[in-house]
Order: sequence, then C-alpha cells, then structure tokens
Amino acid sequence: MADIEITCPACGKGVTVSEFANPDAIACHACGEKLSMPARAPTQTRRGLQVAAKPEPEPEPEPDTEESETHEWRFTTQTRKRPEQKKKVWVGPATLAWLIFSILACGMYFVRFHGVVPALTQNHFDIAGPIIYLAFHATITLKAFKDSVFNGILCFLLPPYALYYLFFVCDDFYLRAVFGGVLVGIGLDAYLFFQTAVLHFFDEAHRFIQGGALR
Repeated sequence: MADIEITCPACGKGVTVSEFANPDAIACHACGEKLSMPARAPTQTRRGLQVAAKPEPEPEPEPDTEESETHEWRFTTQTRKRPEQKKKVWVGPATLAWLIFSILACGMYFVRFHGVVPALTQNHFDIAGPIIYLAFHATITLKAFKDSVFNGILCFLLPPYALYYLFFVCDDFYLRAVFGGVLVGIGLDAYLFFQTAVLHFFDEAHRFIQGGALR
C-alpha cells in the first residue's frame, strides 16, 4: 500500500493519505479544505514487475496577496503611492456666477443711487454708461458670431436680441453675471441716452420727410 502526498491549495500544508482512501472524505487537517485525489500515474514495467510511477509534484500555490501585504513593512505600506481621488467641487460655475453678480450688483447700486462717490463722479455715469454698454454689446456680438453666424447677425442688427441671446441662449455664466451686475449701475443711464438718441433720430427724419414733401 502506497501513500500519496497532497498539497492543500488553500493553506499550502502537505497531507499524506492512502491511495485507497475514500476521495470524498479527504480533507486538510490544518484548515479543513476538501481535497481531491490526484489521478493515478500509469504504471511502468520493470523486470516483469509493475511499479507505480511517482506522481509529479503539484505546483506550489501562489501566496495570497492580502496575506503578503500584511507582512510588508509599515514604512513600505505608508510610502506606497495610492490612487488619486477626485476632489469634490463644492462651488460650481452657476453658484460662482451668482456670487459675482450679487457682489457687482450691490456695489453698483450703492455707488450709483446712494451717493457713495462725489457728485462729479455721479455725472460721469451719464457718459460712461452708454460706452460700457456698447463695449458689452460688442463682446456679446462677437461671442454670438463664434457660436453661430445667424445669432451674430441678429445681435448686430437688433441690439435687444443681444440681451435675449446672453440671458436665454448663451451658456457663459460669468459674462452673464458680470454684465448683469454692471447693468444695475449703468442700465438707467444707457437707456436714457439711447432713448434720447432714437427720439432725436426720428425727429430729424420726420423733419426731413416733411421738408421734402413741402418742396
């Protein structure tokens, strides 16, 4: 009767069993893992005697990565580069745009309507308001041309459409926030300037038509 050496694939311990043992009842004595009987090797004839060939040794199981990590030095585990984790962004573009708008709007409102600056500077709003508005209008028009030629032409020919494009079509939160905040301070001055200019234009056109008709 020959004994068979079996290596446990779970813990790596060697177990010696008889070749006539019940295959269903073989288990590791160390961890209790159920073992399987290796296939019998073919016999070799030597001088009229049948001698069982020695079974080839089974490959040793690879060490468990979790167990190997536990035996590593503490310095090695602490200095190992860990995968970078994405940082959570608590302030999004929309929130930051609202913050910019609130600060600019409050500042422009107090400067323009509560006499925070001298009266001479207040009078400068009458001149600076239309210029700043035209600068923003040109910026919005260029951005509209960049997105779509059709939108750019509409913004250039119809100034009110530029406001519609910025607040309802364009997705530039920061430009919208800055223009909206500045508009609180210069909006009234720009509106009065352009209203006077349009009325003066229609008045001159009306006089020109009447003068041509009288001739």
